[in-house]
Amino acid sequence: MKKLLTILTTLIGTSGSISAVVSCKVPTFAEGILGQKVLVVTDGGNIRDKTFNESSWEGVIKYGSQIHSNFNITDELTARKFNYKSSIGGHTKWDENTHSFINEDYEYAKSNSNNYVETPDHTIDAFRTSYNTAIYKKADAFLLAGFGHLGAVDYAADRMQKAGNKTVVLLDAQYQKDNVISVLFNSELAGFNAGWDAILWANLPKMTSLNSGEFSKEAISASNSKTDMPLQGSTAGNKYISIGMFGGITDKNAVDNYMWGLLAAMHVYNNKFAGKEIELEDNKGQKVKYKLQPVYYANLGKKAGVEGLKDVSESSWFSKSFEVGGAKKSGIVDALVKNQADIIFPVAGPQINDVLEATGHKPFVIGVDTDQVTSVGSSKQGNEFRFLTSAKKNIVSASVYALNRAKSLQKTTLDGKEYKSKYEKEIKDGTTLVGEQPDWSISSSRKADTKWSIEKVNGSLTNAANLAIESVDYSKGKGDLIEEDLKKALNESGKTYKEYLTKTSLDKALELINKHVKNEEWEKLTLSSDGIAGIKDYWEMLIQSTKK
Repeated sequence: MKKLLTILTTLIGTSGSISAVVSCKVPTFAEGILGQKVLVVTDGGNIRDKTFNESSWEGVIKYGSQIHSNFNITDELTARKFNYKSSIGGHTKWDENTHSFINEDYEYAKSNSNNYVETPDHTIDAFRTSYNTAIYKKADAFLLAGFGHLGAVDYAADRMQKAGNKTVVLLDAQYQKDNVISVLFNSELAGFNAGWDAILWANLPKMTSLNSGEFSKEAISASNSKTDMPLQGSTAGNKYISIGMFGGITDKNAVDNYMWGLLAAMHVYNNKFAGKEIELEDNKGQKVKYKLQPVYYANLGKKAGVEGLKDVSESSWFSKSFEVGGAKKSGIVDALVKNQADIIFPVAGPQINDVLEATGHKPFVIGVDTDQVTSVGSSKQGNEFRFLTSAKKNIVSASVYALNRAKSLQKTTLDGKEYKSKYEKEIKDGTTLVGEQPDWSISSSRKADTKWSIEKVNGSLTNAANLAIESVDYSKGKGDLIEEDLKKALNESGKTYKEYLTKTSLDKALELINKHVKNEEWEKLTLSSDGIAGIKDYWEMLIQSTKK
């Protein structure tokens, strides 16, 4: 330990305090063959945080299971030499047809992987110490998990450059340097996707039980008497839906864009569906007819409309931290509950627990970054009934994409032979990657061929526990056009939350979308043909899921 402290002291110089070292356990060298050792450095906190840090780690694990493919290795025996042993152990199997390892056993990998460094807090000293520890562990590339690294990434880039011009991959933030690959997500797409899924689900008539597909007696009675319909998503006891949201600390490209996407979904729904009368038939052949109500903005008050979305206050939209308990401490959760929010979208990591543990009625939640029903939903009895979906950054996919194109990972030597990667002409060092693949910004809603289930597998809920059905596919038809409209509208709406968390910005998105989807088309939209579902198609998909 004394030797390690001497080494770290030499590395750090005046940059940081040795007290920031997380553990007195001597760090072991990273797993991997020469030129392929990748380490994730957490954005403060534990590697098993069930959100961004852990998903970034899973990106490294996934990378470690496919290194052989980068070097065009097709036989299993040689492939096992190239890959991380932890990544291909446990229940993971070799597929002879695809020459790849399938059914990755992430739990086994996490129990055996040491390719990470945990940063105890968000101070610059702590980050710098973590970077030096990762270099001590012989990292060939860094994967920095989140925009909290922005204040110290210059140091990481300099240290890795001096260590042999090695690559730093920075997730969810942008920093320009020759050996840095920045990865940004178009999270407005995930926010809109999750929002559309949640809004359509919440505005369905009340069923006999969650996702039963059979209308309740109250719904049938309301249809016959032509009174307002009791809705599936109403937790505050009203016959309309109110939605609230909050971020931790404002950041247009990592936090606020999620919320903007949800706001855009609300605005489009209110302009294209609210006020219309529709008729639906349940899986028992019972029909109900009802008038669709607007969705309201709980951040602005009780039953508040979009007109109040101007010159918004920071305290009404941000908890001002990402710390556990921060949303409760700031009062933002209590305010949203007081304003009768039926659904709350916390874009603040662990602060989703502040929502789940709040007193009063129990709003449904939309998770963030990862499929949080599988983690947070599994953590406490009762949580499993409250997740509609999550607005998801596909951190694993984005991490692997960037690492495959990292300059310092393009060569390796094994058994005295040098190999070159098939990506050596696609190097992305010094660039910013933005939503390179369609699956980078999506919702985690279950598909229509998946029945809703809260059955646990290996102690955790699965994707099937999401209440909402997937309703957007940005790869086809009008969904593809809406994707571009959303990105354009947000991009042109200014740089601060006071500029884009506004009705003006949402009107811009609506104006662009109107050019591609005519008013009379919305009711007939289908996910399979158009890439976005209308409420009738959504109901049919939900009915389909009950029959699985």
